[in-house]
Amino acid sequence: MRSHIGYMCAWFACASVLVFGQAAAPAPVGETIAPDIPGVVAAGTRVQVIHTWEPSLGGEAPIAMPDGTLLYSQQDQNKIVRIDNEGHASVYLDTAPNQILGLAYDNHGRLIAAHRGQPNGLVVLAPARSVLADAFEGHTFASPNDLVVDRKGGVYFTDNVSEKTTRTGSPSAPGGKTVEAVYYVKPDGHVLRVTEVPSKPNGIQLSPDEKVLYVDSGPASYVTAFDVEADGRVTNPREFAQLSAPGSAGGADGMAMDAMGRLYVASNGGVKVFGPKGGQPLGMIPTSIKPRNVAFGGSDRKTLFVVTRGAVFKVAMLAAGVPGRGK
Repeated sequence: MRSHIGYMCAWFACASVLVFGQAAAPAPVGETIAPDIPGVVAAGTRVQVIHTWEPSLGGEAPIAMPDGTLLYSQQDQNKIVRIDNEGHASVYLDTAPNQILGLAYDNHGRLIAAHRGQPNGLVVLAPARSVLADAFEGHTFASPNDLVVDRKGGVYFTDNVSEKTTRTGSPSAPGGKTVEAVYYVKPDGHVLRVTEVPSKPNGIQLSPDEKVLYVDSGPASYVTAFDVEADGRVTNPREFAQLSAPGSAGGADGMAMDAMGRLYVASNGGVKVFGPKGGQPLGMIPTSIKPRNVAFGGSDRKTLFVVTRGAVFKVAMLAAGVPGRGK
């Protein structure tokens, strides 16, 4: 049996290299090889580079379209890009002057975005544009980041920059007075602030049965798990998956979920995979540059797409994404 301790030591070593190597030149984009992670990915599987661009344009928000092709955001260029099944890239939407960080489809086929600019909040981009939420208790959101949609049509999203801070290159929030928190927009449009844990929340996901909500944060060592109540509120926050040595930054960003309840976290070193029972570490899919977000796609939902600033990778998986969920 493989040692979980061995996995964690390897991950922490990767994190240390990243922390202490920040002054070095950026690593070149290149192909890597996945290790054997039983039921997840076969040993020797290529982590292929399928598209590259200038890193200063950004790279976020991968999501599978209904036909299995990929959308992702070049947020600093105010564009959403589509990559077809042959690997060809084209502009899907021009969102100028607004930025798009997270994307999701709801059960009506609407494309929903974590939207920065006018407004800051949740916006339906297609097939017809509308605003789902732009304020909480009369105050505008500051910096919506990532989101996940439940089967009822409710949306959880993270807002990870308060009105006291600014994000370089991001449109400014007009009078934003919200705090760093996780919010839930109920199907009827009512907005709940469900938790302020962890600080600077970033990636967000739901278990396949939607009974557990997962939230990560770049500065945190662990992913936080919550129990989901019938009204969308969350309870019982707990440390779920260890990303780095206690007290050190795990570098977590976006997350994906497979049909068996395994959690995939874009983090230092690559995409770390955790089991559904207690967040046991299963292995890591390495990437040549730090990943920003991940999503399952392809016609059979068995392709894992990994997006970072400047590149999209794809990995042929044994695991499949959650049916009906964009990521």
